[in-house]
Amino acid sequence: MTVHIYRVLVRGRFVDLEVPMRAKLLAELDDHQPATATFTAAGTLTYDVTLLAFALRFEVREKGEDSDETAAAAEITALAKAAAWLEAAGLTASDLRVTTIDMAAIWRRRGGGR
Repeated sequence: MTVHIYRVLVRGRFVDLEVPMRAKLLAELDDHQPATATFTAAGTLTYDVTLLAFALRFEVREKGEDSDETAAAAEITALAKAAAWLEAAGLTASDLRVTTIDMAAIWRRRGGGR
């Protein structure tokens, strides 16, 4: 069985940010810059000073032979993780969208994966 490694980006919009939450997010802004964010199993939140939209970056590993099936499973996993992450942080979101990148395909294109 093959292990597929995906970088999954879950994007969305903040909804109904109360003043204390806005202040907290703005105070932590430097820790959530897209330029320095990584993809992790737990998820990494990025956003900008406008506090309109955000992205959660996940690294998801799925076992299987069919890359379409494992990519779909990675999206489902990332959406579930994003929902849990947002709930735990006390954030509400809308317009969630998912982008999935199969890292093996990237490595193959660069000549590193054989």
